[in-house]
Amino acid sequence: MAWVAAAVVCIALLVALVPVGVRLYEVHQLAWDWTLTPKEVPSNVQYDDREFNCGQDARPRPGRTLDGLTVRGKTAGGGDIYAAEPPPGESVVTSVSIRTAEGVFTCDLMGGP
Repeated sequence: MAWVAAAVVCIALLVALVPVGVRLYEVHQLAWDWTLTPKEVPSNVQYDDREFNCGQDARPRPGRTLDGLTVRGKTAGGGDIYAAEPPPGESVVTSVSIRTAEGVFTCDLMGGP
């Protein structure tokens, strides 16, 4: 009878842990972070069909302003994505800024234009 109880406990643990694992995987696919919810400034930001690297331990840039930038979207965690118009003759910007209550963060284009 003890093996039945052990089997029930194992099944209950599996039922509880599978959704957690699925959620961790989903957030990782979206933002490259192993968390249950996306961060406002995730390690990876998608904008304009491109990926921008913010880093795992992103820090706000002191003195960074949003002059000349306009809101272009939101991160998976709710941060505002700001970007400039691409330079003449270019089709993509090389960095975006993320504004949160903590400050303004800069994320650079991955892989080149």
